[in-house]
Amino acid sequence: MEENTEFLMLVKEHFEAIAELIREFEMEDKVIAASVIGVLDPIDEDHSDMTAIYAMNIEDRKELEVIIDFLNDAWDENNPDIDGLIRGLGISLN
Repeated sequence: MEENTEFLMLVKEHFEAIAELIREFEMEDKVIAASVIGVLDPIDEDHSDMTAIYAMNIEDRKELEVIIDFLNDAWDENNPDIDGLIRGLGISLN
């Protein structure tokens, strides 16, 4: 557990460095950002506890929705629906 805390404190330093870059380049009004790093500790086969650290440069809920939509789209692009793709090609695995 102590290793997780040390790791997350180092991540926090990087988040702070990014925030400083945003300020240094006076990009606060041009950049929206949300970062989350979580460490999972298994509880049992189906459940885990997550200890996380986050940083955000988000003005309002609308910008939050932009980030959420972007993440959903990125997820879909990198994790295609194989079943739907196969059905779309007329292939049956039965």
